[in-house]
Amino acid sequence: MADYELTLINQSDDVQNSTVVVFQKAPTRPVSLARSIPPGGSSKISFNNLEPSAQAYLVLGERPHLDSGGPPAGSVRLDLDLTHEYVIRRPEGRH
Repeated sequence: MADYELTLINQSDDVQNSTVVVFQKAPTRPVSLARSIPPGGSSKISFNNLEPSAQAYLVLGERPHLDSGGPPAGSVRLDLDLTHEYVIRRPEGRH
């Protein structure tokens, strides 16, 4: 089992509702943590006792429904071993 820590940083102009969803190989429900991050703000997220092969996904917007058993549509895969910080940026084309 392993512990992981990730910081989400909001560099967009809007409040970002974000959810990090973690799927483990064991047949359990996914672990999810939701945060609302104001413009220029950040949020530290910690996960304890995860399987080393756990897969994490970031979903922006409304909290996803996790009925399918797989990654939510439109999610971004996060490598928990390599990703310690994830920056949410302004969408392309907006200034």
